[in-house]
Amino acid sequence: TTDHQITLSGTISNNQHFTKAGTGSLIFTSNTVTVNNLALSAGTIAAGTSTINVYGSFTNSGTFTANTGTVNFLGSSSQAIPSVSFYNFNINNAAGATMAGDVSVTGTLTLTTGNIDVGTSTLTASTISGGSASSYIITNTTYNASPAGYLKIPSINGAIRTFPLGTAASYTPCFITNSGTAQDFKVRAFTGVYTNG
Repeated sequence: TTDHQITLSGTISNNQHFTKAGTGSLIFTSNTVTVNNLALSAGTIAAGTSTINVYGSFTNSGTFTANTGTVNFLGSSSQAIPSVSFYNFNINNAAGATMAGDVSVTGTLTLTTGNIDVGTSTLTASTISGGSASSYIITNTTYNASPAGYLKIPSINGAIRTFPLGTAASYTPCFITNSGTAQDFKVRAFTGVYTNG
């Protein structure tokens, strides 16, 4: 094996906290990984095709390589989402989650239960599954905020696309159809109506 590299397969279940420290790599192949807090303090975690279930917070000071893995946020209190790129990401936590920076989902973002609060960051997702009054994206409602928090869907053209977003108080989805050249669209919701908002 490569120096400073650990490759794991099978099921890993740890109801406590899981910390990856040191400059080496931890490589999941096709694991099912269940942890409370997941802390990537240094080095790399590569997800492979694994399913990673997080019941606490996920913090990152290293490099998270999504590969084609799935990360599920399944806690019962508000969770923290690090500024990384995921492949598949699912929130199923009624207490919701808050982003610590820009997040991208290159596979499918699944909204099952609970909201994701982007704060002043941008959540980019190519494919979104679900979205309802019980699970949506909360965007920054501050007028003229800089930076402002958005939900972004890249390369929209053809069929209507739904932006499942709203404020902390209400679900107000947006629907966009673009019949021209494919373009990226980013949207946020306000609590009122503003000129040039």
